[in-house]
Amino acid sequence: RSQICDAPNTPLSALQAFANDQIHASLASTGLCCVIYSSLLNSTLPLENNSEVGSYIVVYNPLVGTPGTSMGTIFSVYHRKSESGSGGDSSDILNRPGYDQVASGYCLFGATTILTFSMGYGVHSFTLDFVSGHFVLSAPHIVLPKSGPIYSFDTSVLGSCVDGVKKYVDALEQPGAARVFRYDTNLVGNFHRVLTCGGILMMPGPQKKDLANYLAEAAPLAFLARQAGGRASVGKRPLLELSAWTLEMSVPLFVGSNKDVDALETCVLGHPVEEQNSFDPALLTKFELM
Repeated sequence: RSQICDAPNTPLSALQAFANDQIHASLASTGLCCVIYSSLLNSTLPLENNSEVGSYIVVYNPLVGTPGTSMGTIFSVYHRKSESGSGGDSSDILNRPGYDQVASGYCLFGATTILTFSMGYGVHSFTLDFVSGHFVLSAPHIVLPKSGPIYSFDTSVLGSCVDGVKKYVDALEQPGAARVFRYDTNLVGNFHRVLTCGGILMMPGPQKKDLANYLAEAAPLAFLARQAGGRASVGKRPLLELSAWTLEMSVPLFVGSNKDVDALETCVLGHPVEEQNSFDPALLTKFELM
């Protein structure tokens, strides 16, 4: 954390390389992974020599944001589909719907360091105690409001968006709409704000740099939103129904509260898209996090 947050003058590329190396090193020797994929390098990374080959695929974006402000890391976990006992490859990642994820999460580095993740039993958030060096449970069973005040997107892309997105943004900015615009260059920070307050985060494209990498950004955040009672869409389909056919595949991302994503789809399609695999976090209120 100190390397990332206390070095505001360090180039972003150097911080990303440092974060990538630290995450790779921490995973490569665990004996739990068969594939490690970094979106920064757009390639799978080797396991440590003589380490056991595990049953999990870990996908991560090592660092997003701007040095000197908040930054974040995103990760996702799948169970391998190839036979155990041998090394995996990209075929273990590709052509798998987002519903196949067994866990996902993010770490937000700022004034505090927050780890938020789900293993399919709701979404839980932990805050780093700088004294003990331990993460302490701070927000168990996060539930997204059905609708929320926050909307977040890069305003510079609005002129290139499809008409439905422009129509939706116009509605949000009408007097009396009681909406609050919040956006910075940290995708993790933008999503964390929506997850905790309710609303919608949008990456509408159309340029690739304005889209979300499916494996390392869109799918993990969509998994978290679903586990918190929200949803994610690409505008015309539920996002988690999609599967990546290339490692670098990027998609539009509309994620957040149910009613807000429904409203966006209505502006784009004329009606909201039915989510076949909805999830109700209220069913887990009696679950005790061990």
